[in-house]
Amino acid sequence: MPFTIEYLSSINSRRHLVNFLVNGHLLMAASVMASVPLLLVNFFIQKKFIEGVATTGLK
Repeated sequence: MPFTIEYLSSINSRRHLVNFLVNGHLLMAASVMASVPLLLVNFFIQKKFIEGVATTGLK
């Protein structure tokens, strides 16, 4: 279901109210697809990251 987004745009020192139509389901799908690789990398590297932080203070 499409919805509109409004924001103020300042072009040439004039403020305009800009409306555009957004497909909510496509926006949500793109957000999920963009965040999944980051979550997977975090899941697999989390142990090494924590070990590195824990050993930086040790001599």
